[in-house]
Amino acid sequence: MAGVVAFIAVVGMVLLINQAYVLWYVTRHETEGAPDVPMFTHLRWIKWAVFTVVMLTIGATGAEFIF
Repeated sequence: MAGVVAFIAVVGMVLLINQAYVLWYVTRHETEGAPDVPMFTHLRWIKWAVFTVVMLTIGATGAEFIF
């Protein structure tokens, strides 16, 4: 159960950070018209995958100690 809670929390965090980045990018470039938001272009998806795995590991480890 603790692992599920940690997983949901980490996924929610990643989605919030991702949304914040999208909002920042769009507001930064809004004078240039409607831009393509570079969600997973180039190697950015690898960075997000590594970040997600690291956060899941930290969250699961922390949940084991907390619960």
